[in-house]
Amino acid sequence: MGFWFHYDDKTLGYQCMIPDGHEKPIFYFEALTVVSAILHAIKLPFLPRVFVFTDNTNTVDMFHSLKAKQLYNPLLLTTVDHAMCSNIQFRVAHILGEENGIADALSRFDYTRVIHLAPLMEIYNFTPPQLVLGAEQL
Repeated sequence: MGFWFHYDDKTLGYQCMIPDGHEKPIFYFEALTVVSAILHAIKLPFLPRVFVFTDNTNTVDMFHSLKAKQLYNPLLLTTVDHAMCSNIQFRVAHILGEENGIADALSRFDYTRVIHLAPLMEIYNFTPPQLVLGAEQL
């Protein structure tokens, strides 16, 4: 998983390994990366809006409709809960995979490609957030 943004004259990249032996579909981890990016951006001061690009159209559709299958509902609940508490607006939009090279390189831990695409990027590891559970899962 990988995301990046430019903030306060810095280019910051974040990456996290998908756990070995996971049983969830890759779409789950793509959506979890978007959740992680939004929650990380919410922590930044004076940021009223967050706009996230992803090359996964299912993720875009899920966040646009705020409707998902049960497995993905905690991702939506967590994002909306944090956004409401922080008074932040967010939007998720599609970007072509060819234009999403930095995030792809971060998610693959391909430092050669990251440095080629964003030479001054500072790279950090991240831990995905603890998710809010829906009422039926309590």
